[in-house]
Amino acid sequence: MAFCSAALIHCRHYGTGIRLRSLEEHDGWVSRDTAQRFAEYTDTVFRALGDVVPAWMTVNEPKTVVQAGDLYGGHAPGYHNPHKAYAALHHLLLAHGLAVQAFRASAAQGQIGIVYVDFPTQRRTPKRSALWYRDVIRQHGLGDLPDC
Repeated sequence: MAFCSAALIHCRHYGTGIRLRSLEEHDGWVSRDTAQRFAEYTDTVFRALGDVVPAWMTVNEPKTVVQAGDLYGGHAPGYHNPHKAYAALHHLLLAHGLAVQAFRASAAQGQIGIVYVDFPTQRRTPKRSALWYRDVIRQHGLGDLPDC
């Protein structure tokens, strides 16, 4: 069995980079501006390393980050606020979309995606999972995502 030894870059796992850190002091992912700053950060990384990295991940487990940090308060930033939680979820997904746009504009090579975790009580296809996120954002009046 062969194993891949190529680099895999994860742009955001849990914390934000130094360049984004000042925004964490101003509501982090609850702020839409954080998504834009994340896109600027990823654009810089794609242009610097896009010719040597074959696989990229944008954000890690947005649902988990939001539930643990913004809804239930067990992780940073420690909110117990559904409105902030759904705004943060929207902005994490927006950050992913903006990062993908930056990736394509940078002419970086390879593949790009989001890290998603789900423990469904029913079988979900990627489309059903995407619909779940879209519906949550719509129900709370926090914008819209395109139909899948």
